[in-house]
Amino acid sequence: MKLKKIVSLALAGVMAMSMLAGCAEANANSVPTTPSTPVATEGGKSEVFNSRLSSLAQYKINMSDDADLSADLNTAIENLGSATIIDFTTAIRAASNIRTVVNFDTSYFLMNNMGIFNNVPAGDLSVIAGEMGAVSQSTAFAQLVPAYNEFDDETVVMLYAVDGTLSADAAVKQVADEVNWEIEQLRIDDDNSADINEGVDATTLHYEYNGSVSVASRYLEANHGIGMHIVAVQITRTVA
Repeated sequence: MKLKKIVSLALAGVMAMSMLAGCAEANANSVPTTPSTPVATEGGKSEVFNSRLSSLAQYKINMSDDADLSADLNTAIENLGSATIIDFTTAIRAASNIRTVVNFDTSYFLMNNMGIFNNVPAGDLSVIAGEMGAVSQSTAFAQLVPAYNEFDDETVVMLYAVDGTLSADAAVKQVADEVNWEIEQLRIDDDNSADINEGVDATTLHYEYNGSVSVASRYLEANHGIGMHIVAVQITRTVA
């Protein structure tokens, strides 16, 4: 009888160890179904952005934080789910020629620095862009030129997805590098520019540009902490 009890206790111990090992393996391989609570970064990102611009770009635009832009971004990023974060970070890290910073709108696909589209759909980023009223970088700056809308004020919002391995400040600086040249090209007046129709434009309108930058981030804390920053850049052109 004693031998049977000893054997029974030994078997029970083996089964308990097996169950613990199985639980540990399951926890190690689990992927969270939802990302962490969005992290709204501190203020001052517009100044970080401005510090990265060239002197000419700084001359063309006045940068300051905008509370409404930050609030809109913090609300919109609630739509960013784990699948989109995983798709984005996997694509970024799997191919060295894909940019760390990706501009997106409602129909954007991940594009590498050679201008070649990769089959990574925007996913939840489309929803975020729709809520923010965001357009692509090329469309945004096309809407700021006098020939598009000469007499009225214009406001555009651009969104950028950045790998969460970078700090928020580093993400903002990379976005500034992306748009520096376009900001340098902004027209501060329309003297002698081609009119919307034809001929020489004889008006003497002048333009001022004010910009704001905000950042919000989400991470998959249980999945090696991978995450994504969403950087919002807003530019408003006013006519004087």
